[in-house]
Amino acid sequence: MISFKLFGMNVRLHFSFLLLLSIFLLLEQLEQGSRFLLAVLWHELGHLLVLLAQKQQVTLLDCSAFGIRMERSSCGTFWQDFLLHLAGPAFNLLATLFLLPWNKLSAIFHLVLATLNLLPILPMDGGNLAALVLGQLLPPRAAERSCRLLSALTWTLLLILGAWLFLRHWNPAMLIFTILLAFQCSA
Repeated sequence: MISFKLFGMNVRLHFSFLLLLSIFLLLEQLEQGSRFLLAVLWHELGHLLVLLAQKQQVTLLDCSAFGIRMERSSCGTFWQDFLLHLAGPAFNLLATLFLLPWNKLSAIFHLVLATLNLLPILPMDGGNLAALVLGQLLPPRAAERSCRLLSALTWTLLLILGAWLFLRHWNPAMLIFTILLAFQCSA
């Protein structure tokens, strides 16, 4: 693992992240890999800007093959957390609208990233949004169970879609994403 400080924030780059990034860039055409990486960085910038606007300090940026995770110095209110989890996908959707006339492939990467992150699967943005809303509507234990069930059902549908895409079109991307997501969810 490589650790360093950036603007007072601890940054950890796990070797799994660097390995996955290298494999992704080698297997895909470099241009496509770099476009997707920029979409991911743009997504995370959305979260970071909301945290800064809320005057919350990011204490850790942890990058592994299972995702990018930010830790902050304090917990937010319902609406602060709601905006925080919505910010990444919203940034990707704004980029989609902006890029569509000039660069359709980059726009598609942003749209796919926003869509996947809005799926109600923990610990992704959509799963966190679902947990926040369910936490307001149901007792804590029922909200947690409902969120886990919703997450598992969505993940299962993604797994089926990934297997179908792989068997039908020899495209392993969704299947690999779903398997990585399973590891992230179990961590």
